Amino acid sequence: MNTKITRKQNYLLLFIYAITFVFLIRIDGIYTYDTYAYLRADVHIPSGYVIFLKTFEFLFKDYFEFMVVGFQLLFAFFGIHLFLKKIVQTLQLHIGVLLVLLGVLLFPLFAPLYTANNLCSEGLTYPLYLMCIGFAMEFLFSNRNKSLFFLAITYLFLNLIRIQFVIIPILFIFIFILKHKSSIFKRTHLIQFCVLISLPFILNVLDRTYHLLKDDAFIATPFSYVNAASAAFYVSNASDANDIANEDDRLIFEKCYQLLQEKQLLYTNLDKTDSKGYYLFFHENLPKICNQTIHDFGTRYYIEQGMNSVDARYHIDQTCKRILPLLIKNNADKWSRLYYQNLVYGFKTPILLFFIVGAFLFSLIMIVRSYQKHYAILFLLSSLVLSNAMLVAFASHSIMRYHFYNYGFIFLIFITIYSIIKHGRTT
Repeated sequence: MNTKITRKQNYLLLFIYAITFVFLIRIDGIYTYDTYAYLRADVHIPSGYVIFLKTFEFLFKDYFEFMVVGFQLLFAFFGIHLFLKKIVQTLQLHIGVLLVLLGVLLFPLFAPLYTANNLCSEGLTYPLYLMCIGFAMEFLFSNRNKSLFFLAITYLFLNLIRIQFVIIPILFIFIFILKHKSSIFKRTHLIQFCVLISLPFILNVLDRTYHLLKDDAFIATPFSYVNAASAAFYVSNASDANDIANEDDRLIFEKCYQLLQEKQLLYTNLDKTDSKGYYLFFHENLPKICNQTIHDFGTRYYIEQGMNSVDARYHIDQTCKRILPLLIKNNADKWSRLYYQNLVYGFKTPILLFFIVGAFLFSLIMIVRSYQKHYAILFLLSSLVLSNAMLVAFASHSIMRYHFYNYGFIFLIFITIYSIIKHGRTT
């Protein structure tokens, strides 16, 4: 096994990238609903991809789509290759395993996702995510302190484009503390700890500064709570309005509930005995519940109160933030069953979900008892997969677009477990 990719292996990988590039560059740029939101620079859209698209549109004009797709393809290859280099250093993979991993990592570039051909944030966030985790592994497991700088930069760029991964420094910090618990108060380790813990706060300031410059409002990008509240609205009852103290919140809830009932988009409209069925209904109708009802009516409600569109979108997000805990508490049983089905759907089978949970718990117990590198790697991989799935199930619905980032890590979990078993047998 090698600790780095050999020259011959590099040539083979470059050949695969070249063939993939030639195949995919011929496919035109793909526009979706989100593409137009980026081009309009809507207030609920983070800054990163807006700036990227606007820059390419300004520089390349008529060749804008082609150049975006070309750049995203090359950036994807760069991110994948960098991650492969880091993971080979960390896990010492055979060439056969390396090629299988490459296939898994290249999968999102092809149908049905076409991440590099889509004029959407995944074209940048996928390689940035792989790079961020690659630098994290190098920093945590190969003791390369300079990788912390690159980890920080890629983390900030990643979450300025898509805030889905804001919590991952918590995982890095946990492993870092366990690894250095006997020397955590050394000056170098304290500085590194402070860098890691400050990243989400720096991100929040950068996000708010963007909206201050663009929208004249020092606010975090709104819309997260509107998404998360959709499941709570879906399982709610009309009587929940009685527990909402704020008048605006109560009026918005009552009207949204009425609209959802008229559209037959509530849990109460379905067969209660089929838990999978009522999740699938929610899964397929989330845009109608979230975007076309709660967000649409809430924004119009606050505009009619005299607010501009920026303030209106911010306030409907805050309304959902206040309503969400109450609706979950009042409908805990229904919401919990919906959440579980949402979580399972992301893994396609409960067997895989329970396997990942088992790997997470096992590795957690082992590294808390006595820190060892391979158990720490298993903990990082399983916690990345599980935390993303749990966050997605809470905030939205489990579509491939939100889960594909970790497909390679699921494969690496199996490889890491095999390595642990093999190591245990030989020692």
